[in-house]
Amino acid sequence: MNRLTKLSAALATTATFALGAVHLASAFSNGSYEFISLSPAPSGTGLGGYNVILFENASGGSGNAGGTVNVDNSNTLLPTGSTSSSGSLFWMTSIGDLRAFYDQQFGAGTVNNIVLFVDINETGNGSNPISIDTLTIYQNATTNPNLDPSGTTDLTSAQQGSIIGFTPGTLLRQLGSPQSLDQQNTGQGIDDWSIFTFINPYDVAFSDSDTLLFNLQLSGLSAGGEVLAISGEFTSCDIDPNGCPNTTTGTTGTTGTTGTTGTTGTTGTTGTTSTTGETTGPTTSFTTGPTTGLTSGPSSGLTTGSGESSGQQIPEPSSLLLLGAGLVALARVTRKTRD
Repeated sequence: MNRLTKLSAALATTATFALGAVHLASAFSNGSYEFISLSPAPSGTGLGGYNVILFENASGGSGNAGGTVNVDNSNTLLPTGSTSSSGSLFWMTSIGDLRAFYDQQFGAGTVNNIVLFVDINETGNGSNPISIDTLTIYQNATTNPNLDPSGTTDLTSAQQGSIIGFTPGTLLRQLGSPQSLDQQNTGQGIDDWSIFTFINPYDVAFSDSDTLLFNLQLSGLSAGGEVLAISGEFTSCDIDPNGCPNTTTGTTGTTGTTGTTGTTGTTGTTGTTSTTGETTGPTTSFTTGPTTGLTSGPSSGLTTGSGESSGQQIPEPSSLLLLGAGLVALARVTRKTRD
């Protein structure tokens, strides 16, 4: 087997292994969101163990506290059992709380997308899909009763559940139409879908005191308890590269050195005149070198690739032509002298 054939075979084998390792998740858009299935769920790069739960069913409530961070408590009114609809539920928090959470779990400013995770707990894998009828996010809405989660205030689960209405501030995201989602992974505590909001919590347009109000309504429920949360283990980059910040930049190229200047050519002597008045040398002197200095390198660096430069020398074809013309002129004068 020759080298080319071996190389082709190796590349084909590598491509096969690479394709086998790629997980082709189901992904689609609905309104302002992108939904991506998690089957299987990717490995996380965050600290894990501490998730911010927006909506769940839990009689004891969820404090949403971990490490040195304490985000506003979850709304615990999602139904279980035979209740098929959740009704309209709300969860409110501050931008400052979310930034503190992301800073602790992933590092300051490394997450550029608030991604929501849905854990569907229905009977049987892939059966009994649920419907997300409402998923709307508002900035600085006024709630009824009037709640303020900014600063050191920590909203309790009872306060979250007490919200029965609101006056919209700025509408940030909403569904285009109700969205049906089936179960991807059987078992409680295993996320089935990620929902990209494309809201950057570190956007300079936000201040720490700004608030976010999430309005959720589910239907088609028949068993188990669903959970909508923000993961402390998965970042947007773990789910889809579209959610990753672009931090790769090429290094600045170095400037090539200025080319050296060629020396001025020497001037030939004037030809002597024969008795017949015939000139045995050129009637005018010719230059054996360029009349002006020849640059043997570029005047500035030449870029050789992304972010890299070098001072490559560029040949000067004009100098070859000048030298050729001089040799032809000398040959003609010599022939005429011999004649």
